[in-house]
Amino acid sequence: MISAVTPATNVPSFDVLDAYVARKLLSRSDQGRLSLYNYTDQCAFDGAWDSVTRRCRGLILDRDTREVVALPFDKFFNYGEHGVTHDLPDRPPDVTTVKYDGSLGICYRLDGKLRWATRGSFYSTQAAAAERLWAQRHSQAVVPDNFTLLVEIIAAESKNIVQYDTEKLVLLGVRDRFTGADLSYDDLQTWADRWGMPLTERITGGLQELIDHVAQMDASEEGFVARWGDYRVKLKSSQYLRLARVIQGLTERRVAEYWFARKWTSPPADVPAAEQRRLSGMPVDIPEEFAIDLIRQLRDLDAELQKVEAEFEAEWAAVAGEKERKVLVAKIQSKTQYFSHIMSRFSGKKPDMRDKVFTGRFGGHPRPV
Repeated sequence: MISAVTPATNVPSFDVLDAYVARKLLSRSDQGRLSLYNYTDQCAFDGAWDSVTRRCRGLILDRDTREVVALPFDKFFNYGEHGVTHDLPDRPPDVTTVKYDGSLGICYRLDGKLRWATRGSFYSTQAAAAERLWAQRHSQAVVPDNFTLLVEIIAAESKNIVQYDTEKLVLLGVRDRFTGADLSYDDLQTWADRWGMPLTERITGGLQELIDHVAQMDASEEGFVARWGDYRVKLKSSQYLRLARVIQGLTERRVAEYWFARKWTSPPADVPAAEQRRLSGMPVDIPEEFAIDLIRQLRDLDAELQKVEAEFEAEWAAVAGEKERKVLVAKIQSKTQYFSHIMSRFSGKKPDMRDKVFTGRFGGHPRPV
């Protein structure tokens, strides 16, 4: 186990974590000696959920001291997803709270200072928003060293579907990073009052009442989180999911033109390939249950790119020996869909076939800049 303090957190070894990173089921983000582990889109796409991937939802470890620096909630699912309709406790939830539509903020400590990350990165714009809001409103709060605070970041930087009037950090939970203890709602209320933080509201009712309730909610609310001890289930508003689906449905046109073209057709050279395909560049944060649809579309684009590149290489091979530009133009003019690409290769340049895929798929719409 990583934590030398107690085995209760059940944190996998670095060897196991790194093996999952190699399999692309986990991502790893580093800040000095700290490493943040998060499940990937590939993991969600494959449904590769186990004790390791579920534990890594923004888990932060110190690679030098082997200490658990931040212990967020384990991954939990929507009601009806991954078998979450069976084996639930035969009693009302211990507590049900409002689910906010922002970004999960995870506190950690670096060189004695409390800092903020999101579940995939130390450096996201949402993490920077949490740093700003914490400094402005809660910098004098005294947080026990063993506490991992988990908050909803409600800020302009969190591209959400539900619109909120004010920026804030809403306390969702606190975990003991050494023992794994998950503070009760009553304890959270005590600490929230002490820190001057809003706490996610408590909702009453049994599970069926909650299911019926979310079916009637509109898109101005996301839903609830039902909790039995440290076991949680999400219940999302049908109208929220409908709106998210509508937004996701625009991907083939509007969003694709502005996101796929930027993130896929012209990926920044200094951004790792895995990060190019993150969903953080979307105009809104797409709920995870729809992420696999986007991954399918990205895979389709990659497959089409391979096909186009193979076709181009075959045509280029037929004329590659030609030395005269005029003769080459005469040979291929009006006879190939890759005229500009062949001429680019003739000039010693490497043609970018992604443009060809983009215009073929999106009907020649101009590529955004």
